[in-house]
Amino acid sequence: MTMLWRPWWGECKARVSRSWFAVGDFDLGRWVIGFGFDVAPTDFSIIFGPFSAGIERDEPPPKNYDDLPNWSRTLRRIVIKRLKMELRLELDLNIWLCGYMMADTHDHGVYLGPFSLQIEYDKCFNEPDSLFHGHR
Repeated sequence: MTMLWRPWWGECKARVSRSWFAVGDFDLGRWVIGFGFDVAPTDFSIIFGPFSAGIERDEPPPKNYDDLPNWSRTLRRIVIKRLKMELRLELDLNIWLCGYMMADTHDHGVYLGPFSLQIEYDKCFNEPDSLFHGHR
C-alpha cells in the first residue's frame, strides 16, 4: 500500500478552564468557511479558509459511540469500480461549510451548507454499504 500525501496541518490547544480547551488549527487542505460542532468530545469550531478556532471539552470517550446522536446520513453512494472511485452525497447537520477540503490525495470533499460530496479514489470503494458507509 502506498502512503498517501496529506496537506500540511498543525494544531494548538490551551486550557482555559478546568474542563475546557481553546483550540486553533491550520490545515492547507481545507478551504472552507463555516462552523461545526460535535458531542464526543463536546466541541464547537468556526472555520475560515485554512484556519479554525474553537472550544473543546476535556472529557473521556463515550462507553459506546453508537449511543451518541447521529447527525449524518449518506444520501447517495455511487461506486465506479473501473476507476476505483467512490462518490457519496452526505447530509451532516453538525457541519455547515461552504468550500473544498482535501484530507489526502485520494480523499476530497466539496461542501455546501450541511451537504457534501465526498470523492474518494482507491479507498474502500469495494466495501459494501453495510460494512463501511451507509447510515452511520
